[in-house]
Order: sequence, then C-alpha cells, then structure tokens
Amino acid sequence: YYHVRKHRELDAPPIVAWQSAFTDATGQLQLPPMVADPESFRMCFLPCEFRRVNRTGIELHGSRYWHADLAPLLNSPESAMVRYDPRSRGAIWVR
Repeated sequence: YYHVRKHRELDAPPIVAWQSAFTDATGQLQLPPMVADPESFRMCFLPCEFRRVNRTGIELHGSRYWHADLAPLLNSPESAMVRYDPRSRGAIWVR
C-alpha cells in the first residue's frame, strides 16, 4: 500500500520515484551501486560517544574495554570517538 500511494514529499508513489532514479537514458533499470566497504558503512549508523582513554581503558555503559592498540591514545588530551552496537555490548570501535 505504501509503495504505490502518492507520497507528499516525493509528490509520487515511492516505487515510481525509485524506478525513475535508477532508470538510465536507454530506459534500462540499473541497480544502485554496491557499498564498497559494508563494515564501515554499518559503523556510520551505530551510536557513538566520546571517551578519554585512561590506563584502565575505555569505560562505556558500566563496562571497561581495553586493547593494546589503545596504548597510543593513553592520556591524550582529546577524547576518542567510540562506536558501539546497543544490541551487543561485547565490543566497541574506536576512532
């Protein structure tokens, strides 16, 4: 029902907007390009918080995380961006 009903922002049904966006000059439907790095793409949508790295690692939501790769960030004056998956608290990603 949603895909065939006129959308007020698109001023067309979503299926029509999709088809017109991905139809080339010859009238052939082209698939959208694949994401080059799916893991990085997924990371962009995970929530993030900024945390300082101290000698015990990073504390986030009552858990502490440590890895040897965090050592260069110890006592840095700047906070690190920490991404996490709210469905699984077993790992974090630090940028």
